[in-house]
Amino acid sequence: PRRRSRTHPPTKSVRPPEMRTDSTIL
Repeated sequence: PRRRSRTHPPTKSVRPPEMRTDSTIL
């Protein structure tokens, strides 16, 4: 569970910025 948590944070950190850019473009 700790290894999966470490792999999840990076993916969530990269998703928020992209979603924010999509909202700005929209």
